[in-house]
Amino acid sequence: MGLALDELGDTSDHIIEVGGLKIVTDKRVKGYMAYLENLTINYTESWRGSGFVVEGLPSC
Repeated sequence: MGLALDELGDTSDHIIEVGGLKIVTDKRVKGYMAYLENLTINYTESWRGSGFVVEGLPSC
């Protein structure tokens, strides 16, 4: 799973709005939304670098 900044425009994308923030996902993700209910996306900075961390994903 990856994160990227992108422009809206692809009508096949699935848009979720949470707290005024629009999150655009690939249409394939829509089928997994029940599994992503407890998903958390945080921005972190540490000595190793900075970036987004996705937490709460189900494991196999």
